Amino acid sequence: MKVALTPVNSPEDLEFEEHRFYVEMGLIIRNCRRAKNFSQEYMAAKLKISQNAYSKIETGKCSCSVYRLAGILTLLDLEPQNILIARRKHLPHLEMSKI
Repeated sequence: MKVALTPVNSPEDLEFEEHRFYVEMGLIIRNCRRAKNFSQEYMAAKLKISQNAYSKIETGKCSCSVYRLAGILTLLDLEPQNILIARRKHLPHLEMSKI
């Protein structure tokens, strides 16, 4: 498997790419949660966080620790590599103007 990295030429580019990453991951998590018919309230309760905090993860408004991401993936029965593959496969042309 080849991994293409986006060149980062400035701190602003890095900030942009990091934000984009969290938004894309949030969209995938949201879609997987909905496919399982889980509510945000259910996910938040299982993760022992507020629904508002969980919503911010799905919308990319805040970062997510590896520990928290592992909990989300466990609840959704997902493997980390699958979510990263889905990110590149299904969201290659996400427009930041829609975020």
